Amino acid sequence: MKKRRILTVLSSLLIFMSACGPKDYTGAYDLGVKSLKENDYNTALASFLKAKEDSELEVESSRMIGITYLKMGDYKNAVTYLDDCRNKLRFKSEEFECDVMYYLAEACEGSGDTKRAIKLYSRLIKEHDDADASFMRGRIYLGQNEEKKAKADFKASLAKNPGYDNYIRVYLIYAGNNREADGAAYLEEAVKKEPRGAEEQYEQGRILYYLQDYDKASKVLKEAVDEGVDEAVWLLGQIYLKNQNQVSARKLYQRYLDENKDSAAAYNGLALCDIADKNYDDALSDIQTGLEKADNKDKENLLFNEIVVYENKLDFKTAKEKMNVFVQQYPENETAVRENLFLQSR
Repeated sequence: MKKRRILTVLSSLLIFMSACGPKDYTGAYDLGVKSLKENDYNTALASFLKAKEDSELEVESSRMIGITYLKMGDYKNAVTYLDDCRNKLRFKSEEFECDVMYYLAEACEGSGDTKRAIKLYSRLIKEHDDADASFMRGRIYLGQNEEKKAKADFKASLAKNPGYDNYIRVYLIYAGNNREADGAAYLEEAVKKEPRGAEEQYEQGRILYYLQDYDKASKVLKEAVDEGVDEAVWLLGQIYLKNQNQVSARKLYQRYLDENKDSAAAYNGLALCDIADKNYDDALSDIQTGLEKADNKDKENLLFNEIVVYENKLDFKTAKEKMNVFVQQYPENETAVRENLFLQSR
């Protein structure tokens, strides 16, 4: 949720600026946007702070400083700058204000001010009748054991957005609260829907995956793979690896790589096969090749799996060094945070 909204806003904000911002500026703002996309938070902050010195960029820069702090997990500063952005907004832009309120609500929740976060989401629901706001408020209620309120918000969110992905994220919230069985009820409801097209076949495959019906999931995902849905390749490969079928997983990833020569994700898949086969040097080779071709998301996966390889090689010194860099660059990666705790004990 958080990452998706951040990536979306980076492009929409530039559109907003072109309409009402200055035509000629130092380039600091653009550098900040680029750095934020690359998870280079120190450069992003320095760039946005410089851009903020221009009065015509002050509002937009405050917003992006707040978003950067939010991604860093510095919720107090995120709240400060997002409030500053709202207070100084001179141009009426409903979309802009709506996005700022979302980030502010997340920052408030992260800082422990769930009461204010709920108020912000409630306002978004009232003013925009928004599925995401209903979902996010329901998530807070579930964490507070406000079962009836949570269910009501999830129901409202699913009514506004009945897509497979929305059902899945409701399930994941329950699963994150160690209530997989309660969350599975939403998946059972969603899986009854008839998929329309290859993308929805993939989403149905995801649901079957979470329900641990791997045979049915594989069948559905194979059809989506044949229809050209890239995401189905990675999930089908995961199922093969869960079933210790490295041969099928490797064939799947290699076939994709043959058709997409610069696919970093395919190299990551091959590295996972190497790890499962305990061919750790081959895994490092595939990871290095993948990193040479990777965008930010693939880079995150490859760098994390590189750490896993060094752990398996019992080279905990190198694993710790790489993990220290990784958690600074990807502080939102909860799996890495947990893995880092393990490494500190080695």
